[in-house]
Amino acid sequence: MTTGQPEAPRPPIWRDERFWKIAFQVITLVLVIGLFAFLLSNLNRNMLAQGRIFGFAFLRNSASFSIGESVLRYTPQDPYWRALAAGLSNTLTLVVAGIFLTTVVGVAAGIASFSQNWLLHRLSRAYVGLVRNIPLLLQLFFWYFAVYSNLPNPANQIDLAEVMFLNNRGVYIPWPETAERALFGIAVLVIGAIAAVLTWRWRLRVRIETATGGKPQLIALGILALVVFGIVVFGLGWRVPTSRGEAGGVIGGLRLSREYVAALSALVFYTGAFIAEIVRAGIQSV
Repeated sequence: MTTGQPEAPRPPIWRDERFWKIAFQVITLVLVIGLFAFLLSNLNRNMLAQGRIFGFAFLRNSASFSIGESVLRYTPQDPYWRALAAGLSNTLTLVVAGIFLTTVVGVAAGIASFSQNWLLHRLSRAYVGLVRNIPLLLQLFFWYFAVYSNLPNPANQIDLAEVMFLNNRGVYIPWPETAERALFGIAVLVIGAIAAVLTWRWRLRVRIETATGGKPQLIALGILALVVFGIVVFGLGWRVPTSRGEAGGVIGGLRLSREYVAALSALVFYTGAFIAEIVRAGIQSV
């Protein structure tokens, strides 16, 4: 027969450490909510004194300002909510393009740091060391004012293999003939990338479990790559920009404004330097 030790008496609530921890958090939360309520009521009173009503009804009012470029159709007469949607769409297009290009630049620079070529190795290390230590804002100014603002006028524009043109109005690149086909092409690339990753993981699992070479999975990857390539190249109805000759300028294709390409270039090369260092460290650790 065993006897348990008697439980220690609980301290009074004003001496209970757990109680005061919870009470402090509750008091802090109440003070924060009270502060926000006071500020909100003060804001509402001041707006009522000026004949204004606090809320989101202004989103239906006409914005009355223009946006330099937008994926969505927008005019100054459109309401504020459409202006916000246009700004969001611009941000998303910059982010999507930036993720893809940054990954390419970062991985290439990271692998180049192991190159046996002295010049390529030094260029990679200089790029990473220099770009990572320059503030992004300065790089934005550099790309906009020093690079794209100094491009020649449309009459003397730069022609890159007659598929890409650069002038001080922007950069012209090939693009699908409709927005629907462009979205379809992006969806095909995303689905193809996911399918390729799943197929590759399937091949690795088969090789481990059956000790075979996984040749059927390699064939499936090849067929998948050919299908995606065929859809992207032949199924999107690409419109290639063409020069207007002596008159200067470009017709067709997609025009990327100076502001867009400057922001994209700065973000790609700045973030790519960090990705390059991550890739280099990962390879070196292995």
